Amino acid sequence: MLKGSESCLLILLVIVVSACAPETTALPSSAPTRTATPVPSATAIPVPSPTGEAPVDGACELVANGDTTVYQRPSVDAGVFGTLAPGDRIAVGATTDDGWIGFDPGTAQAANVGVFRLRWVQQSDSISLEGACGDLPVVVGPPAGVCFTMAMEDIPVYSQPHTSSERIATLHSGDYAKVVGMAGDWFEIDLSIGSLGLGETGWMSSQNANFNGPCESLPPVPTPIGPAASYADPFAYCAAVGTIDTPDEPYVGVVAPEAIIKDLREKAGIADDAPNDWVAAGTVWRCMDGDVWACFAGANLPCSEKADTSSTPRPEMEEFCEANPNADTIPAAVTGRATVYEWRCVDGTPQVVKQVLTPDAQGFLSEFWYQLSAK
Repeated sequence: MLKGSESCLLILLVIVVSACAPETTALPSSAPTRTATPVPSATAIPVPSPTGEAPVDGACELVANGDTTVYQRPSVDAGVFGTLAPGDRIAVGATTDDGWIGFDPGTAQAANVGVFRLRWVQQSDSISLEGACGDLPVVVGPPAGVCFTMAMEDIPVYSQPHTSSERIATLHSGDYAKVVGMAGDWFEIDLSIGSLGLGETGWMSSQNANFNGPCESLPPVPTPIGPAASYADPFAYCAAVGTIDTPDEPYVGVVAPEAIIKDLREKAGIADDAPNDWVAAGTVWRCMDGDVWACFAGANLPCSEKADTSSTPRPEMEEFCEANPNADTIPAAVTGRATVYEWRCVDGTPQVVKQVLTPDAQGFLSEFWYQLSAK
């Protein structure tokens, strides 16, 4: 048997030679390319070098008694990741109910999260476990040959392919579900195959897709036809929609509901004697993260404009500075009211003084918007 550095060199050489390509994470050809994060090739993720030493206290290690095949997923039908040689030791991270041992290669894996970070060895006479192995987590390993989406953050799952439909589940970080097919910018997912174990299918936006497995040829699926939900209450509407810049068709209430006007008056400090019609005419609202946010245009505030973060002067600013070479301030009517900067003229050239406003997560000027609550 090889010892020390000879053993380390052997295992690395064997894996480089024997590892095959991982299950593809390529996007379907008709899906937006921004939705998936490719996983590096298997040969770029080496098995940790074996130590040849007994496991440290509290650790569980796999010891190869003979040549042992390492798989991408806990199945002999999955792609082969590499081979362990006799005497190699690998720290174990999890097991499955049907006798597979999983370990983390320990290197960066792009968008792989949760159980997809593990590589797998089948329980047999060719391996032994040493150390504190009694408390290893038992996980459900993803089956071979299935396209999954892996959640890196909370992802809403809807009953239909639009955000105004019922939210039936949420995939949390590390959760995963089988991808059934695609319809436009939406993917149908099977929640019964994956970490949630729910007996239904749902829909997720392509913006949240993070694929693992054979996902390059997902079939098109028919868009379900069902009664569209409608909302007269802006708070119920935002809770269903999540985030949207402007209320769309499912909202059927008045443009500026009394509940919004009442809370906006208080939050924005609008005078009590200001006519309700005048306040309603200047009220703009939207949904962000399931909550209602409102802005009162009042004295020409840019409620409906996204923040202008450009530090390149507009032609109007250059003309102003030509006429006012050293003006301390360039008026908002010239800079545009959505700029995040304070501007001045220096020897006839527009120049940023400092940033005075901040865009929020949707790109609007956060200083002018207020989060409202139903009362």
